[in-house]
Amino acid sequence: MFTLMTPTQELLALRQRGGFRELSNHSLIELSGAEAAKFLQARLSNDVFALQVGQGQMSALLDRKAHIIAYFSLHRLTDNQFLMLIESSQTATVLKDLETYHFQEKVDYTTLECKLWSVQGGTAPLLVPNLPELGIQKLEPTGDILIRRSLTGDIGYVLAFLQNADAEISKYEEQSRALDMVPLGDEALNIARIEAGLPVWTVDFDSENLLPETGLENVAASYAKGCYQGQEVLARIRTYGAPRRGLVGLAFDGNQSLSWPLNTAIKIGAEEIGTIKSNAFSPTLQRTIALVYVQREYRVPDKTLSLNIDDKEYRATVVALPFYSSSDRRAQARAIYDKALFEFTSGSELKAIDQLREVLRLDPLFSDAYEALGVALSRHDQLDEAITLMKQLKRLEPESVMAHANLSVFYMQKGDKDAAEEEKAQAMSIRMAQAAKDYTVQQTQEADLKKRKEEAAQRMEMFRQVLGIDPDDFLANAGMGSAYVDLERYDQAIPFLQKALAARKNHTVAYVSLAQAFEKLEQFDKAIETYQQGIAVAAQKGDITPMKDMQAQLQRLTAKPA
Repeated sequence: MFTLMTPTQELLALRQRGGFRELSNHSLIELSGAEAAKFLQARLSNDVFALQVGQGQMSALLDRKAHIIAYFSLHRLTDNQFLMLIESSQTATVLKDLETYHFQEKVDYTTLECKLWSVQGGTAPLLVPNLPELGIQKLEPTGDILIRRSLTGDIGYVLAFLQNADAEISKYEEQSRALDMVPLGDEALNIARIEAGLPVWTVDFDSENLLPETGLENVAASYAKGCYQGQEVLARIRTYGAPRRGLVGLAFDGNQSLSWPLNTAIKIGAEEIGTIKSNAFSPTLQRTIALVYVQREYRVPDKTLSLNIDDKEYRATVVALPFYSSSDRRAQARAIYDKALFEFTSGSELKAIDQLREVLRLDPLFSDAYEALGVALSRHDQLDEAITLMKQLKRLEPESVMAHANLSVFYMQKGDKDAAEEEKAQAMSIRMAQAAKDYTVQQTQEADLKKRKEEAAQRMEMFRQVLGIDPDDFLANAGMGSAYVDLERYDQAIPFLQKALAARKNHTVAYVSLAQAFEKLEQFDKAIETYQQGIAVAAQKGDITPMKDMQAQLQRLTAKPA
């Protein structure tokens, strides 16, 4: 008998341990045939040819003006077989579009007959094989399909059961409960996806929205592939600036639970600056949060706004989505892990064991914590648990040398010599293969670095010629500064980059290069200031990828001990 939980309890359990549910509001469209890749490449917004077997990507169907027809993830199961994981409300639209533009291509498409079930949260990789983000794999011997896709901001998977679905779902649910996961209701799942900044069809965007208004073009559009419908408009928007409005997050002050209908107007004074979409009280953040469309000048992360909503006054902070990411928990786990190592080396091994357990609760993918906890437990004769941890580590990382090496030691301590020798042999085999791989990677990196420096030197000669004619040329100054950064001549890069930004203050890439140069020269205050300026510019332009990169660098710098 299972205890009923509130949506808040379900959400918090999801963040701490994981959750599961059937996924009746999604479908799988199968596309197959000798020309399936070619057909999809011409229709979709992302680069299908770039997908290797076992990989996936977010993508979209657009009209000629870059309005969204549908949004989904696409996964390459074999050379000639693709699966599209999509909200069911968009399935008919996609099939109709594929039929409209299908002429002579050798491709078939249909909705796959299956039941979908999802497991989300940190312990999910202990239940299913750990795939790369948006990866896909056929499970043997059943032939069922596993897709890695987060619906909540935590690591997540979707399983497609092609036969004996009810029995398979029952089996997986039993295993999930054994890992202390909980069933997720609609409300908990909806709050989780708002926290994760994941907009959904008809609620947060529809066919009236340009793809760049949603920010989804940063994961779902290619600017380098050949022509596709809507590409010209996307390229113009990217070249000439962000759309007038765009999707961001608002985190409201206080711990009061607030709620508004879709499309409620947001005002500053008498001026309407945007509209509210999905909104909810976040148990994770203990604040009301909302996905909102706001005008360009108000999209600056961490900016506090005084808002009027339905004639009531509120204060809220602009957030670059997502509100919540599992990376936040990983950072917290890393801090506790460092403390645990200190306690262990200081002789407080039992305290270290408790802390390492907490690390794995926060981040069940933290491989070093499995090893450290296993070793610590073995020193206190808790060999069965230590062996279980190493087996879990092997499941997460089949090529982990230390998982096999530690298992060899633990089995020997238990007196199981045969098992110990087998694990020792596997560790040696993996170690030798890894050494060969590391050597190849090192050679490739050195060749890439040499090539990059040669190309930078070639570019510099061209820029010198331009600057000899016009010393104030923006592109030549920006290019020269970027080339000096590639050559690791940071002090020489700075004057060119500063001159470029003086001429064009909204050039996002120049901020990235300038901040990197300051940081490499250990001028950290200047690096921080440059990142902050660049983030504000990128937010207003809608340059989400460089903005998030700069935010990550800024967070790393500001968290650095004095």
